[in-house]
Amino acid sequence: MTDTTRADIERYTATFTGRARDDVLPYWRRTTADRRYGGYRVRDFGSERFARVHRWRARQHAHKQAMAQVRLVWTFSHATRTGLTDGSGAELDAAGRGCRFLVDHFWDDQFGGWRWETERSGAPFDERKNLYAQVSAIFALVEYARAAEDAAWLQRALDTYHVIEAHLHDDEFGGWDENRSRDWGPIEAADRPMVEPIGVKSANLTLHVMESYAELADATGDVRVGASLEEAIDVLRRYFVPDDPAGWCMFRHPDWGPVDHEEGNIVSYGHVVESAWLLLRAEHVAGRAPSWDSFFSLVDHVLSSGYDHRRGGLFTGGPPTGEATQRQKVWWCQAELVAALVDAAACRPGSGYERPLRDTLAFVDAHVADPMDGVWFEAVAEDGAVVTRTKAHDWQSSYHDVRTIAKLAAAYR
Repeated sequence: MTDTTRADIERYTATFTGRARDDVLPYWRRTTADRRYGGYRVRDFGSERFARVHRWRARQHAHKQAMAQVRLVWTFSHATRTGLTDGSGAELDAAGRGCRFLVDHFWDDQFGGWRWETERSGAPFDERKNLYAQVSAIFALVEYARAAEDAAWLQRALDTYHVIEAHLHDDEFGGWDENRSRDWGPIEAADRPMVEPIGVKSANLTLHVMESYAELADATGDVRVGASLEEAIDVLRRYFVPDDPAGWCMFRHPDWGPVDHEEGNIVSYGHVVESAWLLLRAEHVAGRAPSWDSFFSLVDHVLSSGYDHRRGGLFTGGPPTGEATQRQKVWWCQAELVAALVDAAACRPGSGYERPLRDTLAFVDAHVADPMDGVWFEAVAEDGAVVTRTKAHDWQSSYHDVRTIAKLAAAYR
């Protein structure tokens, strides 16, 4: 890496960390706080000014979905723990309010587990259970316990783990079922999906089981969680992102048979690079040697097929082998590429990974981050033209970008 390239990366790191502290985190505190009922209302559409003009659109999204709640708890907690805040404690207070709303309104006292959606007041609305909500609640509770230095929240995370293993673990084929009714019964395939299609196992949710179990195992040292983490690592690498890109897939049948349809044969580049660097983290927690060869196999193929070498940035998806066919650049995919490239550059300095890291940061700075407040637009075109100005919805609540900015800061600040 040339001195100039490193200086550029350090400059972008300073830019993004400064925006996180001064603009992005205050934006999320200000626009999501529900001071009447508690919890968070994720209701901004493109900019605060746009949301004020179109208040009727905000009213249409008055319900609270589990993923938005847990991701904001995690975001505020992680920002506090990694020093991205101004030191006032405002983010930790915001995380605490979110945790209390979760426990009071999303936890199912009768059947256990976290419901999918409530009304704004917290009254139950969609009481189905989804694997993503369960493991992401673990992820959020562990991070809040660390930030607040309150081990009681770790016990609630462990309670969630036991619920998952009792009701969602597939004892016949391995891995985890992803969708259940409120009382943990089956859901019809024709029912409205919460995350991925009903009736399959997905790379996406398996990845986040691994991510959450890694942090729970690290925080508690629980041997049962550690064994489940080992299983998640093996499932992800065997069935979804093996070293050979020809074997990459996003969905499989419950018995691990291939899903033969167009959606199942398109690979999400963001999920592949996210898997690459999170596998390293999971292996570290599990006490395994880091699989650097596998990591570089995944990253190098994505850089070959899904990276825009002209402008910087990561395309959305394409076939396991061949060029990208989905060529928009979605906010979270850029964040995950940056995170993976930080690890690649650290492991093999001077091997060429610094340039795509710098160029992707430059692309995000120029086209994805709203110059008004630094919050990232949902999607831009190949050339950087904004396609979807939305900056906040149930799935877009700063988890990916804040996580990456913290990782970038740890390496280059």
